[in-house]
Parts: sequence; C-alpha cells; structure tokens
Amino acid sequence: MGSVITNKYRDIKDKKELKTLGTYSVKKDAEIKKIKLVLKTGDQIAILAADDDSILIVKNGDKDNPYFVSADFLKGCSDYKGK
Repeated sequence: MGSVITNKYRDIKDKKELKTLGTYSVKKDAEIKKIKLVLKTGDQIAILAADDDSILIVKNGDKDNPYFVSADFLKGCSDYKGK
C-alpha cells in the first residue's frame, strides 16, 4: 500500500488531477512544527490516500502540499472520523 501513497505524492507534485477520499473542515487550530504544517479553524483539507495510520492530505491554498499526518492528529483537529 505504501507505493499507492508514494504515487499520489508524485501526482500532486506533477500537478495532476487528483481524486480525493473526502474533504474535511478543521475544527480547532493544530500544528506539526516538524513538517511546518499549520491548520487553522475553518481550513479545508482533502485526504488523498490513507494507509493505516498514515494519511496524505492537501490543505486548500497551501503551496507546500502535500503533507503526511497521522489519523489521530486528523481526528483531533478536524471532522475526520476515520475509515
């Protein structure tokens, strides 16, 4: 399954048309300093791929997309509930 996520990552960097697994709203501010991801209440994020706890997301309007986050991180700051 890891190669599916890797291929999605390449598609994003190549600006290809992407299918998402859903779009979610950020419900509370959250940050992962290590990858310089800052989410603010009201931001929209789309999930591109999910493999157990590793989730590939894009944040609307962010030039540094995509980001890898954990399912727990996403559940804690957005309306994402998991699979």
